[in-house]
Amino acid sequence: MLERRRTDAGAVFHRVARGFGTSRTRVEILLFVFLAPAPLPVGDVAEAIGVTPQVASGHLRKLEYAGLLVRDRQKTPTGTIVYYQPSRLAVAIIRAIDETDEGGA
Repeated sequence: MLERRRTDAGAVFHRVARGFGTSRTRVEILLFVFLAPAPLPVGDVAEAIGVTPQVASGHLRKLEYAGLLVRDRQKTPTGTIVYYQPSRLAVAIIRAIDETDEGGA
């Protein structure tokens, strides 16, 4: 069931991302953040996707601008850590598709 939901979520995010003219890397980032159990710092996203933190940060900002992610900045004694999580819009899209799939099954 989880694998099916992952596939469905990936397909939906790919369509949404394509509408914003985004890259496959952004689709991978969006899916990774959506499936995470908690907000993720930029460094974790970069490591998981295999890009530098600077590249991940640029993609994350564009996904935030598109309304698909929200960010939270937390100050630490050594600096600031930026965390990202799915927006209400992203969650609503997946829920609507999930409900549609259940209704049509």
